[in-house]
Amino acid sequence: MSEKRSCCCGALPAVGWWLLTVLGLALLFWLMVASRQNSVETDLTARATDGLKAASLDAVQVNLGQRGRDAQLTGQLASDAEREQAVKLVEATYGVRVVDNAIEVIAPVAAATTVTTAPALAPPAEATATTTAPTTESTAAASTTTAAPSSTAAASTTTAAPASTAAASTTTAAPASTAAASTTTAAPASTATAAPRFALLPQAGQWVLQGALSSQAEVNQAVASAEQIYGAGNVINQLTVESVAPAAWLASLSGLKEVLMGIEQAGLKFADNTFTLIGSVGSEQAKADVLAKVQQVLGVNQLDNQLTVKLAALTVTPTPTAEPAAPAPVSASTVTAASPTSPTTPAAVALTTEQQSCQDQINTVMTGKEVLFETNQARIKQASLSLLNDIAKIVNQCKVVLADKLIRVGGHTDNIGEDAYNQNLSQERADAVKAYLNQQGLDLGLLQGIGYGETQPLASNDTEQGRAQNRRISFDIIQK
Repeated sequence: MSEKRSCCCGALPAVGWWLLTVLGLALLFWLMVASRQNSVETDLTARATDGLKAASLDAVQVNLGQRGRDAQLTGQLASDAEREQAVKLVEATYGVRVVDNAIEVIAPVAAATTVTTAPALAPPAEATATTTAPTTESTAAASTTTAAPSSTAAASTTTAAPASTAAASTTTAAPASTAAASTTTAAPASTATAAPRFALLPQAGQWVLQGALSSQAEVNQAVASAEQIYGAGNVINQLTVESVAPAAWLASLSGLKEVLMGIEQAGLKFADNTFTLIGSVGSEQAKADVLAKVQQVLGVNQLDNQLTVKLAALTVTPTPTAEPAAPAPVSASTVTAASPTSPTTPAAVALTTEQQSCQDQINTVMTGKEVLFETNQARIKQASLSLLNDIAKIVNQCKVVLADKLIRVGGHTDNIGEDAYNQNLSQERADAVKAYLNQQGLDLGLLQGIGYGETQPLASNDTEQGRAQNRRISFDIIQK
């Protein structure tokens, strides 16, 4: 009997089965990649579009559909310089591999030609005056026509006459003769230089410079001014050099340091010869003061003030509970009553030996260290979380002996900026630390957050070192 074989297995040799296995694995890999492609493309599209909008290039569309990490740019812009800027911004977006530039540049409209039609000439009478017209250059015909002088009975020459009369008529020669005898004057072509574009905008705790300036020297000047305001490590330069007019106001940019540092999420733009100021302040008065100061420093009258005013409730400093009378007489050297006119001033309290030990442990942990925040924000930096974890551990161990006390978390700032803004920022930072300690297991009833603003400096605010010391978080044990 002949040996029977399977219709499937016997039909392919071993090499064929290996080939099918490899193809199957390749197909599986392709399906895995394709399943994540849409989310990657969506994320890249969103980030690239946000960057273009920040540079006022909203007319550009970003397309990554079924293109992986290769972006295609479409739309219409007014110049090659803007087109190149859009490409550079998208190329700088993390994750984008290739940029296909399909942006169209709209040609500028040609200079207008002014045509003035002269009144109809009256028929010649006894004498006709002949005018020699000046040479007129016609843009449309690209030719020059000059009327030939002729002798007249009166033997007179007239250059221009406001009206025609029976005795004499005046004409101005035109490049092309018409029945109405018109005069054509070519308007000079526009040679105006485009205005510079500039933006100093907040982004993830840093400030980004964007736009186009006339020279590398101006770019360097803008970067130096921004770093003088926010610090060298907090400025990202995306400025380009293009054929634009010089920005004379750049020399005054560093003079805005005090103003911009007093604005939360401050931003400054210059486009279409107009400055725009963005951010938030604590009051309408602060908004008006900032506007006047920026106009004075930059020497401009027109400024688009888009500052927003925070709710007044956010700037109110909570008044701490008054300290009750001590059950036993306490030496005046160890107890200082809180002043009724300064409710935010921390009062010294009498501590037991165990309570003082807790305060000493907190002070030891804080020595040489500080709680760091993002610039002009109440977001705690990752590097400071271990320090707060140590504080939480000490307070947890001491909570039994602190049953009748509170841990006052104090927020402090330097004197740069408006008083109301600094007060609000210090309160938000104190509340942020209080919230984090609560997440580490501390009862909110044991914690009190107070913002002191710039009212309790440790050092002079006249130097950067002194201002750095004054920007701090303090922890004090006080009476409930």
